[in-house]
Amino acid sequence: MLLLVPSVALGGVLEVPDDYPTIQQALDVANTGDVVVVAAGTYVEPLQLTGDRSITLEGSGAVLQPPESGGTTLSVVSADLTVRGVIFDGRSRGRGIVMTSGASVTVEGCRFERGLGVTGGGGAISSGTLGASLVVRDSTFFDNRSVRGAHLNFVNGERLTIERSVFEDGVANENGGAVRAANAEVVIDQAVFLRNAADDDDPKDARLARGGALYLSNTTGSQISRSLFCGNQATEAAGAVAVAGSSSEVTLVGNLFAHNTTPGFGGALWANAGIVHTFNNHFVANGSGGAGSAMRAATPGDHVNDLFAFNDGPAGTYAFFDDGSETDRIRHALFFGNEGGDSNVAVQVAVLSDPGLRVVPSAVVCEPGDWVPALYGPVRDAGDGALGDLDGSPSDLGAFGGPEPYELDEDDDGVLAGVDCDDRDAAVGLPGTETAADGVDSDCDGFELCFEDLDEDGVGGDTTVLSATLDCSEPGVAPVVGDCDDADPARSPSAVEVSCNEVDDDCNPATPDCDEVVNRIDTPPSADGCACDARGGAPWLGWVLFVLAVRLRSRP
Repeated sequence: MLLLVPSVALGGVLEVPDDYPTIQQALDVANTGDVVVVAAGTYVEPLQLTGDRSITLEGSGAVLQPPESGGTTLSVVSADLTVRGVIFDGRSRGRGIVMTSGASVTVEGCRFERGLGVTGGGGAISSGTLGASLVVRDSTFFDNRSVRGAHLNFVNGERLTIERSVFEDGVANENGGAVRAANAEVVIDQAVFLRNAADDDDPKDARLARGGALYLSNTTGSQISRSLFCGNQATEAAGAVAVAGSSSEVTLVGNLFAHNTTPGFGGALWANAGIVHTFNNHFVANGSGGAGSAMRAATPGDHVNDLFAFNDGPAGTYAFFDDGSETDRIRHALFFGNEGGDSNVAVQVAVLSDPGLRVVPSAVVCEPGDWVPALYGPVRDAGDGALGDLDGSPSDLGAFGGPEPYELDEDDDGVLAGVDCDDRDAAVGLPGTETAADGVDSDCDGFELCFEDLDEDGVGGDTTVLSATLDCSEPGVAPVVGDCDDADPARSPSAVEVSCNEVDDDCNPATPDCDEVVNRIDTPPSADGCACDARGGAPWLGWVLFVLAVRLRSRP
């Protein structure tokens, strides 16, 4: 066996407090490749990592807090830092991480809570430096506050990447109730934004409060995919996502927007500059006081395969409101139950039917499973043919269809909700696992596997065929198998064996072809214990009786 040896030597491990009494002392001496491992416990000290070094900071169970006087917990200057498993508790007096001078930070499996950005933005993480890059993965942000970008503020950097992370209950006085990003590329995938707010609580204040979850400005080449936005709000506009800046270009694919609100315009999404595209998104139960109870688009872009249902606004607000003159930008969309109207512009291929959601919207409940449409309802294969589903069929409408669907698998059977016809039953939804005549469409193709019944006697032969009825009740199929002659309705397991006709009438070879009383004798002359004549009797039995009678008469 060959062992692959890394070309770069592994760094050392610096343990706190075993090797170094404080985290800062370990950071001061750490070299590129070193890992600083912090033991479980609470550490209150201002930390700084400087210089052209690449360091990893790990701390399962370690809680880092800013100084009692407030400020920043960890400053990263020029360095490359990876942080894993650390809890940043701002105690409502300071930030978690501040990046300067082109720093690069990767956050994995961390939690940021109760952070406070007294000035500027980012109650949990703040970066305003050229050349910076930030990756947030598998992390949680809760109850952070700031002037803008309550949880995270990223400005003038190269790229912000967010994957599989949760942002809850953030409050910003200005733009970006969860995240504010400007002059940088932004890529967000499988994130969750719950109950964040861009909330200017002073009506006399001239500050803007847009983007209850995200505020993106001049974010060229950005994409938001497979993410949930629920219960976010903004006091001016864009209950969930605001897109601004002439150089912005943002594509949204497979996202679920539910219960996002604003008294202004754009209940879920508002774009007033740049280019915005939407493909296969859900807009459900959002609300606004102005134009666009779900979305207001003032910029050019394509809007394809989206679903708009139960969005709420005054008359004439419309679920989709387009400020532009291009009337062919929205196509293949479903509209249903939208107060205030569906669209203020013509829609190419509009479906106006109930999507069959599991739960009709009422209270603010952020359960993605509630918004799964009926699998065989009007959304199925109704999208643009150029955008296919994962199973190769034409795209379904909404977030659970298309090439990048919202990834929901409630029963953990490996089949996504948009394909799984019962995502709450792991025995249902697996392709190629259809069980014949069990009354369940296990492979979700819309058909049941039944036994072919050519003679229609209620019992099928060994051949199986697809049926549109789950109970195998349509002509030519049967729910049971066992017919030994599917061309003869007189032969089946339910038939009575006819005596001495040399036919297996009841499809059971163990049943003799004769009557148990009339035809059976003590010494069977045939393999099945019977000997039958044309009348159903034994032809030699009469000769036996005749011989016995003669002998009796001949006795003295």
